[in-house]
Amino acid sequence: MIDSDAIDISGEMNEWSRIAASGNTSSAKFCPVCANHIYHYNPSNPHHLMLKPSTLSDTSDINPTIHVWVCEKQDWFQIPEGVLTYDTQP
Repeated sequence: MIDSDAIDISGEMNEWSRIAASGNTSSAKFCPVCANHIYHYNPSNPHHLMLKPSTLSDTSDINPTIHVWVCEKQDWFQIPEGVLTYDTQP
């Protein structure tokens, strides 16, 4: 998760939205050419983006401190000790 004012994103993006199991709206911005998701967000809180780090050219500065949807994680992925986890969306 990142604050929207902490990152600059340029270029055209498409958007989709759906109602999540929680009843909240989940929206995503994605590339109109390749459909790669850039980030997800809750429209009622647009200042907090759930950035998709695979879209970054350099991920060496990323040090995740929270893992969400761990109930659906792959068995082979090991969550580091001491990080906050949520079974679903907090």
